[in-house]
Amino acid sequence: MKIKAIMLGLVVSGGLLLANGEQDAYNFKAMEKEIKEITKMIITTGEAVKMNEKQFDQLNADIYTLVSNVAVIAKRLKKLEQELAQLKQAKK
Repeated sequence: MKIKAIMLGLVVSGGLLLANGEQDAYNFKAMEKEIKEITKMIITTGEAVKMNEKQFDQLNADIYTLVSNVAVIAKRLKKLEQELAQLKQAKK
């Protein structure tokens, strides 16, 4: 069992040595254009999210205003219905 572990360790260390040589030879400049495009897309997406958040906040404010207006109208309607009922009773 110990021999298998030692052999596995040697294989892994050899693989790392080979991978290290490949890593140094890799050319990152070929991917530079793609990285810039991805960065621009991320920035554009971030700006779109900020704009959507502003629009969402504005919609929330508009909805709050509409709900409060409906509440005021409902109170006024209830008051008018009470006045109408009083007028009908006074007419009898």
